[in-house]
Amino acid sequence: KGDVVSALERFDAADPICTKHGEATGTRLMDRAALLLSVGVHNEARVLAQGARDELDRMGQVAELVESEILLAQISMAERDHHDAIKHARIARTLAHRQHRHTWALRAKHLELLASGSSPQQARGAVRQAERVANDLEAAHWIEAATEARLAAAQLALARGMTARAIRIMSGVRSKLGPRSAPTLLVRKWHVEALIREQRGDAAGAARAVRTGLGALARHRASLGASDLQAHVPVLGEDLAQLGM
Repeated sequence: KGDVVSALERFDAADPICTKHGEATGTRLMDRAALLLSVGVHNEARVLAQGARDELDRMGQVAELVESEILLAQISMAERDHHDAIKHARIARTLAHRQHRHTWALRAKHLELLASGSSPQQARGAVRQAERVANDLEAAHWIEAATEARLAAAQLALARGMTARAIRIMSGVRSKLGPRSAPTLLVRKWHVEALIREQRGDAAGAARAVRTGLGALARHRASLGASDLQAHVPVLGEDLAQLGM
């Protein structure tokens, strides 16, 4: 309990030591931003990630610059700013290709698909692409990113009324997610499950999926300890909660 709070405290304690020994400021800012993003503290995460990107650019740390642009794309996705997410993902993909870092280019492509596939008119092509990217991510041993891509593909399929395809995609996701999986993935999984059950006319099943997802979110919130961090967690389950209304 309170692991995130402890991590933030350790970041604070380590900063003077890291500075003394010349460790790059940009990577430390990026690590802190990623931690805040994981608990839904988007505004502070963005400020830190932008600071990290600017510092890495100033220092010429081009490898880490790719990762900072991907982090900014993830933050934009969390804030539902799809235009900004596409911008950062494309920058990251271009930089990664220049550096011949194909797995990072693939990660950037995945985020670009998540953002661009948010509009229904693009959903059919995005479903196919998301599944291909998921397979490639899995082959590169990025299992969590691959699972996220499959969940996105399932949700995009549902947006086009392709329920059978969404069910098929989800059958491959269920075995990869357990109680110890990332809370964001669990919440999204139960959101997709609820949408599928709703489309099949199973109102009671949809309600159970919503309750299960919100329960996972509540357990995650309780594990954080600090009330200021807990206050940001409901953002992670907004879509799920609205579905249950």
